[in-house]
Amino acid sequence: MSTFYDEWLATGDHVQEDLRRTGFVARDRDVPWVRTRQDAKVKLMVANEFGFMTMGSNVLKGEIPVGWHTGKHAHGEESMHILSGEGFSVIDGLRFDWHTGNTIQIP
Repeated sequence: MSTFYDEWLATGDHVQEDLRRTGFVARDRDVPWVRTRQDAKVKLMVANEFGFMTMGSNVLKGEIPVGWHTGKHAHGEESMHILSGEGFSVIDGLRFDWHTGNTIQIP
């Protein structure tokens, strides 16, 4: 008869096996751009539904054209790394200016 502890240990083994089978590389050329209410161009690069084992996080790539804004919206934790350009985000009523090379972490 197994105990909760045996099942807990087995769960760890299952997670490790899943990690060994997960995707490791997202290739930009293989992912199409889409347009959403907030995004002029965005790609979902890494997500559980694409075979990547994550703890619920996703990785997206987006382009924000000059003069575009994503509009007011809210969701879970987000990080943004700025590859080029400059702009700003308003988070909890505070303005944060950003430019090429910055990374923004939004709790």
